[in-house]
Amino acid sequence: MNFKRSELKTRKYLVGALLLLLLAPLTLFAQQSDEILLTIDDTPITKDEFVRLYQKNNKNLQDDSLKKSPEVYLELFINYKLKVMEAKELKMDTVASFQKEFKQYRNQVAKPYLSYSNINDESLHQAYDRMTTEVKASHILIAVSLDALPADVDAAYQKCLKIRQQILDGADFGEMARQFSNDPSAAQNNGLLGYFTGFQMVPEFEDAAFSLKTGELSMPVRTKFGFHLIRLEDKRPAAGKLQVAHIMKRLSPAAPDDLVARAMAEMDSLKTLLDNGASFTELARRYSDDKQTAMNGGVLPWFTATEMVPEFAEAALKLKNNGDISPVVRTPYGLHLIKLLDRQPIPTFEESKSLLTEKVRNNPVITEHNQELFIQHLKDEYQFEENIPAKVAIIEIFPQEFDKNKGSVSLGTDELLFQFDSVQISQQNFIDYLNTKNFNSTQDIRQQANHYYIQFVNETLLQFENDQLESKYPDFRYLVQEYYDGILLFNLSEEKVWEKAATDTLGLQQFYAQHNDLVKWDERFEGWAIRCENQEIRDYIDDIFEEDDKLSKEELTDLLNIRFQNQAFVQKGIFARGTNDLVDYLVWDGTKPQNFKDGLYFVRGDLVPPSPKTLEEARGQYLSAYQDELEQEWVADLRRAHKIRVNKKVLKSIENIK
Repeated sequence: MNFKRSELKTRKYLVGALLLLLLAPLTLFAQQSDEILLTIDDTPITKDEFVRLYQKNNKNLQDDSLKKSPEVYLELFINYKLKVMEAKELKMDTVASFQKEFKQYRNQVAKPYLSYSNINDESLHQAYDRMTTEVKASHILIAVSLDALPADVDAAYQKCLKIRQQILDGADFGEMARQFSNDPSAAQNNGLLGYFTGFQMVPEFEDAAFSLKTGELSMPVRTKFGFHLIRLEDKRPAAGKLQVAHIMKRLSPAAPDDLVARAMAEMDSLKTLLDNGASFTELARRYSDDKQTAMNGGVLPWFTATEMVPEFAEAALKLKNNGDISPVVRTPYGLHLIKLLDRQPIPTFEESKSLLTEKVRNNPVITEHNQELFIQHLKDEYQFEENIPAKVAIIEIFPQEFDKNKGSVSLGTDELLFQFDSVQISQQNFIDYLNTKNFNSTQDIRQQANHYYIQFVNETLLQFENDQLESKYPDFRYLVQEYYDGILLFNLSEEKVWEKAATDTLGLQQFYAQHNDLVKWDERFEGWAIRCENQEIRDYIDDIFEEDDKLSKEELTDLLNIRFQNQAFVQKGIFARGTNDLVDYLVWDGTKPQNFKDGLYFVRGDLVPPSPKTLEEARGQYLSAYQDELEQEWVADLRRAHKIRVNKKVLKSIENIK
């Protein structure tokens, strides 16, 4: 590729509107070659668009009786289109709150499209295989950061290759690890990492280790820590989980020989007691230096072999039967006697599947690795090309200009820096980006600039891909466009119908006056429902009513409580069917109440014929009906304001589509 100076080319993509309630795309993205089903003013609407809507809505209805014919559905479709068109004519999609909400939603929906998700059966089976296998590996690390300058990366790689060749020529791996590895632990462990399973190393390291044969030495493996040489020492099936108890005598690795000897003698004495039947629990409580577990008899939480220091894990694995006790074991923490309490076998794949899925999904290291793979995929797809000399020029010149200009840099040169697809990025574009970033003047400015270069490339690629989502992925396009129009429809409906009906008190009263028989009471009973314990109370109540039948419930209750404390239960009011079991039984032949007492449980009053409910009694129902009327008037106004033409021939061709 011949790189030439060029201005940055930019693209802008308009996300078209999409139906929310009808769940399908509008004509902005319809195929131009499709048959035109209808036209609203000068806007054509295709058969393909309507059919997608029609099929999706009918598919979502479980009750076949609710499914509509194409003719009926077309009327709803037209109404919806008209409302959306009005919202756009009113420029509701230019309101800041709308744009903010839509942007947030689109960003959320776009996330899965802007990264790799390797959660599938193949990746889960691989994860399970690694979870059920333990590998033992050694490594030598030559540290170099991911944002290191190219020269530093190459130097680290070449150093790694040189060390590898020396090992292949017969040099001792452990000696080379102690001499050259940047892993601080190499000085003590000769680079030996012990056993590990899946999810315990960064992905690149794990992939390399599990791909090796026993004794094989890898080529340099790049991770975020640098380059690794990995040698596989052993591979074995994982043992599942263990639960053990231990008695511990603390002892540092550097303890003098006499102290070690005394500690060993104490532990040997405890082992003899255990062999002769002493209680492990009691000895752990009395003698263990691990105070966190001593009071519980030395019991440790369940663990896998790779979660413990190797010396402890290997000793525990050698115990075959529950109750077996190990010889004295030395670890970096001290001396131990270990008792096997129980084992758990590794779960089956199906039993592990949900846990594996969560591990893959929520592992930040895997997420970061997948993002790197996705960036590389974009580079390959869009034929990313880099002008290395132009990049190096900025990295080298930037620190000088940064110091000279106190953080605001402008270069005299503006070569093409990188390009992909139809996008071209110049040096000045990157300089502008750098001028927005913070730099630590006490650290290497070149390396910081290189870090920001990698970040700039990634952000540019991701933004470009983000801009392509509507054209690349129909499902994404339909979903975001659906939400786009859904917000518009909601906001306009709230203004035209819901909010207006809720706040227009006079309009609601006028609507009620015109439709006051819309909501009616069924036949009701007005009067008393009384339960008393004996005939004396019943007679007393009858006498009271003969003297005054206009009493309130409270007055009658007070009179009864003077003579018959809490021996009568009184209810008074207007009762609809189903609201009082005693009234239902005695007035409308309903189910007999439990513990009914004939003659002592009675009602007194009259039937009230069906009558309209007041506005207060049925406010919710009248408010809903008023909203329906406002909706109908709105739709009628829209239909009068627009010219609608339906192609009957095309509509007829849809009749047999389900």
